[in-house]
Amino acid sequence: TLVSLNISSNRIGDTGLIPLSRILKSGENTTLQSLFVDDCCLGSRSFVSLGAALRCSTSLTALSVKCSMPGSKLGYRNLRHDLEEDEHPTPSPPPHPDEPWPDSGETESSNVSLDVTTIGMEMLSEGLKQNKSLKLLNLGNCQLNDVLIKDLCIALTEENSTLTELGLAGNHAIADKGSRMVQTLLRGGLFQEFSCSLRSVDISDNSPCLGERAALALDTSPLEEIKLSNVCMTDGIALSLRDAIVMNSGSKLLKLDLSCNYLHKEGFRRVGDVLMSHPTLESVDLRDNLKSAHLDSTSLLYDKGTRPEGLSRFKDEGVDIVSGLFEALGTLTPDNSSLKYLGLEDNTLTDECIKLLLNSVEKSHLPCEVNLNGNHHTASILPVVDGFASKESKFLITIDEPQQGKVSH
Repeated sequence: TLVSLNISSNRIGDTGLIPLSRILKSGENTTLQSLFVDDCCLGSRSFVSLGAALRCSTSLTALSVKCSMPGSKLGYRNLRHDLEEDEHPTPSPPPHPDEPWPDSGETESSNVSLDVTTIGMEMLSEGLKQNKSLKLLNLGNCQLNDVLIKDLCIALTEENSTLTELGLAGNHAIADKGSRMVQTLLRGGLFQEFSCSLRSVDISDNSPCLGERAALALDTSPLEEIKLSNVCMTDGIALSLRDAIVMNSGSKLLKLDLSCNYLHKEGFRRVGDVLMSHPTLESVDLRDNLKSAHLDSTSLLYDKGTRPEGLSRFKDEGVDIVSGLFEALGTLTPDNSSLKYLGLEDNTLTDECIKLLLNSVEKSHLPCEVNLNGNHHTASILPVVDGFASKESKFLITIDEPQQGKVSH
């Protein structure tokens, strides 16, 4: 009995997916629970067809249609024609291997795609309103904008919505209006009489506006997991995040991903505040934050006027940059914390920073793993970590050998 189907990274296009959607719609298959069609060159017709299938399916619990890169060869097709307005639109022709693919920039074809996708997302949202089985929906890199996300947010606050996990990573066109809609959704829903069923959401690789709105939503959100990786989060937004989580007395948050952002001394300190005030938090990912400290005014990655405030101050601050976070770790015990994992990879931490960490947690007896791979430590710190591990067997330090050529301070 087929319960899961993964045909990702195959150029099936609309022509290949529509017949499968019709089987789901007809009720001929009542056992399929998971359908993964990521990077399958899908167009708006597939969204229309999937929406119709969701209205009828009673078994499907997971649907993923994410795209690795918008406009890529393994991504959504930029259709060059409008959707026919008849009741049974003709499927688009299968993609030809030699046919040129439009790039992901602002092109005429991408504008056509946006108009067509609007119709597809409306139909998908209508299907979600009537579906009573779907638990996971991944729409990563689907080029959602303020208009499209509105339909989706309304659908997910319907009375019978069962969706608990939503992927919205990489939808850079969601601006202020759409971000506010997502914030309201994450706070529990758009309508007072109904509450949102979401428990996990991925906001990674999105605009700072959407990242900040999602962080602010945690003041009343019932979420158990939120991913805010690569949303240009700075210390100021981290302060708002801390205030929101502390304010939420009924918070159920278990996992918090803040990786690949621009958190600095105060940002790390605010995360420490969260750890001390939120005893149910089990996992915090802070990897690849402090690496941006070594960008200077000549960096090609950011113009001087647009870089997050404080980047030029990140140099030569030593252990002080992580002291607030490590001091907070030192106060945690199995009685006041559920922390099981803290990710600190790729943060340019030196031997002195790691020694401060070991001193802070020496007496905590917390059964937690801290990942320090990819930092700026030297080989001389490894015996110190081994000695600590022999005394504190419950507190696990993961650290790699220093990489050849790695700069150490």
